[in-house]
Amino acid sequence: MQYPNRPYRYQTHIPVHVIRPGGPQVAYIVDINEAGACVAGLTGVAVGEAVVLRGSDDANVATVRWAANNRAGVAFDRPIPPKYLNMMRYRDPAMLAAATNDNHLN
Repeated sequence: MQYPNRPYRYQTHIPVHVIRPGGPQVAYIVDINEAGACVAGLTGVAVGEAVVLRGSDDANVATVRWAANNRAGVAFDRPIPPKYLNMMRYRDPAMLAAATNDNHLN
Protein backbone atom coordinates (compact mmCIF):
# COMPACT_ATOMS: atom_id res chain seq x y z
CA MET A 1 0.00 0.00 0.00
CA GLN A 2 1.31 3.44 -0.94
CA TYR A 3 1.07 6.12 1.75
CA PRO A 4 1.28 9.84 1.03
CA ASN A 5 4.53 11.56 1.89
CA ARG A 6 4.41 13.67 5.03
CA PRO A 7 7.04 15.60 6.95
CA TYR A 8 9.01 13.67 9.56
CA ARG A 9 7.22 13.33 12.92
CA TYR A 10 9.44 14.06 15.93
CA GLN A 11 8.90 11.82 18.96
CA THR A 12 8.14 13.90 22.04
CA HIS A 13 6.18 14.01 25.29
CA ILE A 14 4.53 17.43 25.59
CA PRO A 15 1.68 17.75 28.11
CA VAL A 16 -1.26 19.80 26.82
CA HIS A 17 -4.79 20.68 27.73
CA VAL A 18 -7.18 19.80 24.94
CA ILE A 19 -10.09 22.20 24.81
CA ARG A 20 -13.00 20.61 22.96
CA PRO A 21 -16.81 20.66 22.82
CA GLY A 22 -17.08 17.60 25.11
CA GLY A 23 -15.04 19.31 27.83
CA PRO A 24 -11.31 19.82 28.47
CA GLN A 25 -8.91 16.92 28.87
CA VAL A 26 -5.25 16.61 29.83
CA ALA A 27 -3.27 14.72 27.19
CA TYR A 28 0.24 14.43 25.69
CA ILE A 29 1.61 15.14 22.24
CA VAL A 30 3.63 12.01 21.45
CA ASP A 31 4.82 13.04 18.01
CA ILE A 32 4.72 16.31 16.13
CA ASN A 33 5.70 18.09 12.93
CA GLU A 34 4.79 21.45 11.47
CA ALA A 35 1.50 20.17 10.02
CA GLY A 36 0.11 18.03 12.84
CA ALA A 37 0.56 15.76 15.81
CA CYS A 38 -0.47 12.56 17.51
CA VAL A 39 -2.12 13.23 20.87
CA ALA A 40 -2.34 10.42 23.44
CA GLY A 41 -4.77 10.26 26.35
CA LEU A 42 -7.89 11.51 24.57
CA THR A 43 -11.32 9.95 24.89
CA GLY A 44 -14.52 10.69 23.02
CA VAL A 45 -13.09 12.81 20.22
CA ALA A 46 -14.57 12.51 16.74
CA VAL A 47 -13.04 12.87 13.29
CA GLY A 48 -13.62 16.40 12.04
CA GLU A 49 -13.87 17.88 15.55
CA ALA A 50 -12.08 21.17 16.17
CA VAL A 51 -9.80 21.18 19.22
CA VAL A 52 -7.38 23.61 20.84
CA LEU A 53 -4.10 22.25 22.19
CA ARG A 54 -2.93 24.52 25.02
CA GLY A 55 0.57 24.20 26.37
CA SER A 56 2.30 26.19 29.08
CA ASP A 57 2.42 29.38 27.01
CA ASP A 58 0.87 28.65 23.64
CA ALA A 59 -2.28 27.36 21.94
CA ASN A 60 -2.77 25.68 18.56
CA VAL A 61 -6.10 25.14 16.84
CA ALA A 62 -6.37 21.77 15.09
CA THR A 63 -8.83 19.40 13.45
CA VAL A 64 -9.05 15.72 14.40
CA ARG A 65 -8.18 13.54 11.36
CA TRP A 66 -8.35 10.12 13.05
CA ALA A 67 -9.08 8.75 16.52
CA ALA A 68 -8.51 5.26 17.98
CA ASN A 69 -7.31 3.66 21.23
CA ASN A 70 -7.27 6.92 23.25
CA ARG A 71 -5.13 8.62 20.60
CA ALA A 72 -5.95 11.13 17.91
CA GLY A 73 -4.14 12.49 14.90
CA VAL A 74 -4.67 16.22 14.45
CA ALA A 75 -3.86 18.63 11.64
CA PHE A 76 -3.00 22.16 12.71
CA ASP A 77 -5.08 24.93 11.17
CA ARG A 78 -1.85 26.93 10.78
CA PRO A 79 1.46 25.14 10.28
CA ILE A 80 4.01 25.60 13.05
CA PRO A 81 7.15 27.39 11.81
CA PRO A 82 10.28 25.19 12.11
CA LYS A 83 11.98 27.49 14.63
CA TYR A 84 8.93 27.43 16.91
CA LEU A 85 8.57 23.66 16.48
CA ASN A 86 12.14 23.21 17.75
CA MET A 87 11.42 25.49 20.71
CA MET A 88 8.43 23.30 21.61
CA ARG A 89 10.43 20.09 21.33
CA TYR A 90 13.32 21.27 23.49
CA ARG A 91 11.43 23.26 26.14
CA ASP A 92 12.51 23.05 29.80
CA PRO A 93 10.79 20.05 31.51
CA ALA A 94 9.69 22.31 34.40
CA MET A 95 7.75 24.45 31.94
CA LEU A 96 6.16 21.35 30.44
CA ALA A 97 4.98 20.18 33.87
CA ALA A 98 3.22 23.54 34.34
CA ALA A 99 1.07 22.77 31.29
CA THR A 100 -0.96 20.23 33.25
CA ASN A 101 -1.71 22.66 36.07
CA ASP A 102 -5.53 22.93 36.40
CA ASN A 103 -5.35 26.74 36.14
CA HIS A 104 -4.78 26.34 32.37
CA LEU A 105 -8.19 24.71 31.80
CA ASN A 106 -10.03 28.03 31.80
